Amino acid sequence: MLQRVFDEILKARGIGEDTDTASQAAADLISLFQHGIRDERQLLAMLSGRSFP
Repeated sequence: MLQRVFDEILKARGIGEDTDTASQAAADLISLFQHGIRDERQLLAMLSGRSFP
């Protein structure tokens, strides 16, 4: 699930996998997950700046 979210974020932002920006996105994703955010749609929303219902 985290891989799907990561891939979607990179695609939405137009970021290559081997960049510092991708590394930061991965760190942000892992941090959110470790802090209890488990809903895939919520993770996508939080990392893309969209609102989540």
